[in-house]
Amino acid sequence: TTDDDDSRGGNDSRDGNDGRRPNILLLYADDWRHDTLGVAGHPVVKTPVFDRLAAEGMRFTHNCVTTSICWISRATLYTGQYMSRHKTKKLEDAHFLSYWNETFTGLLRNAGYHLGLVGKWHLWEWPEEEFDFSEMYYGEHYEPRGKKKVHVTKLNEIDSLKFLRKRPKDKPFCLITSFFATHAEDGNDKQYIPQKKSMKLYQNVTVPRARTHTEEAWNKLPHFFYDHNEGRVRYNWRHDTPEKHQSMMKNLYRMATEVDTTSGKILAELEKQGVLDNTLVIFTTE
Repeated sequence: TTDDDDSRGGNDSRDGNDGRRPNILLLYADDWRHDTLGVAGHPVVKTPVFDRLAAEGMRFTHNCVTTSICWISRATLYTGQYMSRHKTKKLEDAHFLSYWNETFTGLLRNAGYHLGLVGKWHLWEWPEEEFDFSEMYYGEHYEPRGKKKVHVTKLNEIDSLKFLRKRPKDKPFCLITSFFATHAEDGNDKQYIPQKKSMKLYQNVTVPRARTHTEEAWNKLPHFFYDHNEGRVRYNWRHDTPEKHQSMMKNLYRMATEVDTTSGKILAELEKQGVLDNTLVIFTTE
């Protein structure tokens, strides 16, 4: 927005930021299908907060992830580049850190934004000094915090609210709330571990199986899909019996609803502070 543009709207005098530069909230989920949303017509999962965002904003139905591997996708988000250009193919290959000032986060911070990241980063090299506020955790669904373990999505909530309440009020901000959910906990037989309070959700629902969830469909796949294919290995961890499929999918959907609920609490804090109307809110996934 240019200085002489009076059509920007959403200005709020309770913040020192004059409203000409919008705040940015990026809600970034993990391992989340495009249709795991009520607004997408999902028959089971409930996501009222994201449904409202879609109704009041814009839903990008033709957007897609180019390389759906955690760290590669994240490097693409920060750089706006394909893997062939940012070259972050392995966890230890965070090449884009050498031109951090050209990432969207680097550009925003250099432009005076108060920059925060809470949750998942994933790459081995962590540029902590490039953020004004950061709390990093992922890999397990319950992470240590002080003398107890706290669910990662609850930590996302705690740390996001902390950032918003402690931020300087005379600067615009960019907060990246980087959820580990709905990623499975690798190495744990349960795979998906929601918060205890969520276990009442979806109890009486039967999760439908996809039309192609059959051995016949599997056998029609190309030859390079063999039983040691990583996707097939994880399928057997989660879906090789009807009972396991029901349990796994219900817990995954519970975790999705937890992300939706936490996002609602973050938005409520923005509204309480009087800055929601001057905040660009983006929900996307890797």
